[in-house]
Amino acid sequence: MSMGLIDKDGWTEQNQILTPSFEVDTNSDGLADNWALDNVPVCAMETIIVLNGCKSQKVTTDAAYEGIFQSGMVAPAGTTKATAYAWICRPAAGSDIRVVLYDNTAAVARDTQLFSTAGWQMQVVGGNTWYRVVVSSNAIVAGNSHSLYISVSALTATIFYVDKAYLKWGQTTPSG
Repeated sequence: MSMGLIDKDGWTEQNQILTPSFEVDTNSDGLADNWALDNVPVCAMETIIVLNGCKSQKVTTDAAYEGIFQSGMVAPAGTTKATAYAWICRPAAGSDIRVVLYDNTAAVARDTQLFSTAGWQMQVVGGNTWYRVVVSSNAIVAGNSHSLYISVSALTATIFYVDKAYLKWGQTTPSG
């Protein structure tokens, strides 16, 4: 498996997220390769509301905790820190969106941040506002498997888009 590289935000280290730019859907199921459904949202590859490249991941929800996730990222030996982010656009009102760095082995969320309080960075592209939602932890356990969840936090029907995701071991502050 190849890891994705993202340098748009000044991160040139090897990304642990596979298909981080949501550009590839080889089986045409509407969900970018290497991502999975969290509960049962409706997903589609979007070509109009995008931050970078040609596509983003459109997620339509009608229940709490629906969204997407990627799992299986194992913290390497000696690692106690991690930082992850996702660029998210929510063009209309709806439920808040949460980004969670989850330790599957320990069954604990290492960090959870909400779209509504995203403050790291914002970009407006094509009239759509994108926010970079950052999660980090200095309590990572080497050898444990982790997931990155991007989902709504309440029952309100919500449409949101994701176009870039990143996970790096060994630091708790994103660069760029």
